[in-house]
Amino acid sequence: MDKLATELKHCWCCDGTFPRTTEFFHRDSSKSDGLHGSCKVCTCDRKRKWQKEHPPAPHPVVGRIEIITALHENFERAAWKERFVEIE
Repeated sequence: MDKLATELKHCWCCDGTFPRTTEFFHRDSSKSDGLHGSCKVCTCDRKRKWQKEHPPAPHPVVGRIEIITALHENFERAAWKERFVEIE
């Protein structure tokens, strides 16, 4: 095998050929050469695209906290009005 071919790695995503280093490919211990099959640029682009298409679901507790806070504020406001608003 040609020595130059062993020092280069092909990206299956963009069909580019880059040096077989961690500068161009993410590490992947499950691969025989220890590097991911797609280059860093392609991997980051795919991850960014996926994250844009699949936004995280809102946390269920956040909605409850907002409701509880609103109820608490309304309760405090009503209690304050009962105590301090002069009746005409």
